Amino acid sequence: MHSTRKLTPYALVFVGGAVGAGIRIALGHWWMSGSAFPWATFVINLTGAALLGALYGLTSGPRAGRLRLLLGTGLLGGYTTYSTFAVGSDGLILSEHLLLGVLYTIPTVALGIAGAFAAERIARRKVHA
Repeated sequence: MHSTRKLTPYALVFVGGAVGAGIRIALGHWWMSGSAFPWATFVINLTGAALLGALYGLTSGPRAGRLRLLLGTGLLGGYTTYSTFAVGSDGLILSEHLLLGVLYTIPTVALGIAGAFAAERIARRKVHA
């Protein structure tokens, strides 16, 4: 890919999403654990939230829209996985792992928001420094 200008917005999201989902699947298989706690999904979603915050802090101007489509909506949208998070939370909460489900669900949401906010602020300061 020589330039993102040659790709339509849909193609940018498609390409980024395919790469992001591939990375998530590879990491998920690599990080198989015997734990009931879904560590891979937890770490992937938190790093994805922080990276998305950083992306938004680093990008602005006319090219930001295309970069955000490719890297934010596409790559990081494919990398993170709300559906796996929801199914994992539901499975833990409705099974014998109620406390583990709560300890997965609440920190994922809270730390994801905090990580995105902090990374966006740090990145924005670096750009304007």
